[in-house]
Amino acid sequence: MRSSWTPISAISLALLAGCGAEAAPRVQIDYEQRLALVTDHPYEFTCGDERHVNRFGKRAYFALADIERFAHMSRLRAATSIFYGVQEVCKGRPDTYKPMREAVAGVRSGRYVST
Repeated sequence: MRSSWTPISAISLALLAGCGAEAAPRVQIDYEQRLALVTDHPYEFTCGDERHVNRFGKRAYFALADIERFAHMSRLRAATSIFYGVQEVCKGRPDTYKPMREAVAGVRSGRYVST
């Protein structure tokens, strides 16, 4: 007895399975433009920026430390505390999540403080 399953049926099934399951198109972002954006507007920084381009974070953390002016903290300690907060906030979050407000609130409350 012959099977009705043919190689063409398998290919058709594979093609149908892929329909509708397209990944969202990736948007090409100019590196220098994104760096300028997160430096000028650090609250636009995302968890994806942190995970994929470390240089963005350093600029954003120091820019935010300059804006927020935490009491009893040097600029360096404020920036490293924000870094620590972002690391914690981004755990399990999507790349599009903007962690800075939550990280700053955590630094202000004493939850995220570098030593």
